[in-house]
Amino acid sequence: MEAKEIKNRPKGIWVICIFVFIVAGVTLLSLYLVGSGSISITPEEPTKLDSVSTFRIALGILVALANLFGAITLFLLRKIAFYVFSGVLVANFLMTSWFVLSEGIAVLQAGAVFQSIIVFAVGIAICIYSWYLTKKGVLT
Repeated sequence: MEAKEIKNRPKGIWVICIFVFIVAGVTLLSLYLVGSGSISITPEEPTKLDSVSTFRIALGILVALANLFGAITLFLLRKIAFYVFSGVLVANFLMTSWFVLSEGIAVLQAGAVFQSIIVFAVGIAICIYSWYLTKKGVLT
């Protein structure tokens, strides 16, 4: 891939890719640092962390990795990016619904509700944009 081809990507692709790499990178790094005991946490946090199942952590890792894959395919101008990001959006919705149904509405504290709204809004925007790029013929 030539440097000129890379520079000619729509700015939205650059914004999405940088955003996804930062968010997914921080998520994966945080999970690793907390899981390995490399960072100190407050006394209340071990209790919260003990209540989180390994399955739930694995789902979080899988979603972060899928987001990274989506960003890479978007950067490479591949149509599959739309499907990957759509799958991540559906997975986030199903996981959030499952957490609320299994643990009760109390699991969504004020900060978590705001975070969920932002995650879904950004996910929907990314899906719409990647669909638009697909229909426009930018993604092949």
